Amino acid sequence: MTVDKDKQTIPACFDCADDATGRLDQMFIAMGQMKRIALGQTPAERAVFRKLHGAAHGRLEMRKDRPEALKEIGVFAKDVLPAWVRFSSDTTPTSPDLGSTLGIGLKVWGVDGVDALGETGGVADFIMQNYPVFFVDDAKEMCEFTYAGVVLKDYPGYLAAHPKTDEILKKMSAQVDGSVLTTQYWAILPFALGNDYHAKYSLVPEALPPGHPAINVPSDDANYMATDLAARLSENEYRFTFMVQMVPKTAGYPLDQATQQWPDDLYPYKPVATLVLPRQDVGARGQGDYGQQLAFNIWRTPEAQAPQGSIAAVRKIVYEHGAAVRHQANGDPLQQPEAPRAAAPPPKSDTCIVKAVIYPSIGVARVGNAPKGYVVGPEVSNPKPLMASSDPGKNPYRDAKGRLYPQAARFRIYGCNAAGEIVRELTGPKSGADISWRSTSPRRRPPIRPRCATRR
Repeated sequence: MTVDKDKQTIPACFDCADDATGRLDQMFIAMGQMKRIALGQTPAERAVFRKLHGAAHGRLEMRKDRPEALKEIGVFAKDVLPAWVRFSSDTTPTSPDLGSTLGIGLKVWGVDGVDALGETGGVADFIMQNYPVFFVDDAKEMCEFTYAGVVLKDYPGYLAAHPKTDEILKKMSAQVDGSVLTTQYWAILPFALGNDYHAKYSLVPEALPPGHPAINVPSDDANYMATDLAARLSENEYRFTFMVQMVPKTAGYPLDQATQQWPDDLYPYKPVATLVLPRQDVGARGQGDYGQQLAFNIWRTPEAQAPQGSIAAVRKIVYEHGAAVRHQANGDPLQQPEAPRAAAPPPKSDTCIVKAVIYPSIGVARVGNAPKGYVVGPEVSNPKPLMASSDPGKNPYRDAKGRLYPQAARFRIYGCNAAGEIVRELTGPKSGADISWRSTSPRRRPPIRPRCATRR
């Protein structure tokens, strides 16, 4: 038996020093993922980043002004590549979004040659998270950390003896993001970049055009990330700048210190490409399922961009094994798709108005106790958070004494086509509609008209 500096006993046969990859594969896949599947998990899930927020299609456009050294290297040698992204959190599907570590898996098609996994098919993957560093330096430390939690059930004991890891994890948990589309992501590990450079990657969200402010407001809804993603992409296109930090290999920075950032004052991140996510319905049938089926591995990249370091070596085996286990259990193909899933075609437009409907329908409203004032209830399916316009600290639902405003309803008239889909609003000065309102006798109530199947 050997005793670590943290006083947690690890048997000598459980070799984290020389077989960290094998032991981490055992703990993440055999003791974690496969055990959950054996207990009936359906569908089978990933070993990590299990909670899906949504999947979106897009494209990766290379910038013409990208560094010359990149124009002949791997992914960056292309002009435009079709892409799919999977947004997720490193938590269980039923856990709340708030405070979770966000992840993005980016898959592109159209890359030449055999990748660092030995595969052909022209696919490349990027995996990033919303924090710039990892919480341990290398595979040995990752093995010891995981052993403390998975085998000994004593993460607190490990963290008490490893203040650096404890501090990073606390900072990661304290970071609160309101949207997967407005946060920055980092690849955290170094990659080769041809013969002369090492690199680190980052995705930086671009600001929306004027008139479309990006509201970054988290909530206590356990699944607010998915709701936010669907609402945003239904209204606007979103973009991320793909940034690359190029560091000469001669600089000699260690490749096995994942808790450390490379100095960006000496080697600044440079814009290389733009990830474009067009307007779309992320709730379209099959889109989320497709995102779940996709497998991501940082080694699925051109050999000239191969990952570096011992944690990268662990990810190669564990991610590949985990994907095979999951796909086998779910009956999915084990091979990567040779072409991306086509975007759902836009619905045919029928602008012929055949009936008018009133929305909202009569329902339950909040009865407040504030003597003055009111708040208008939601008027769309996925309303944006109600903000106090003049005073950011003011609660828009309560008065100065904390009394709740009553909820009012603003009724609108919409014209629908034969399928019950809203064509346009008929109320308003420029609608061109002639509307007459009249009251009806309570003794002769009008028949209830069907509401539109689709709301704007």
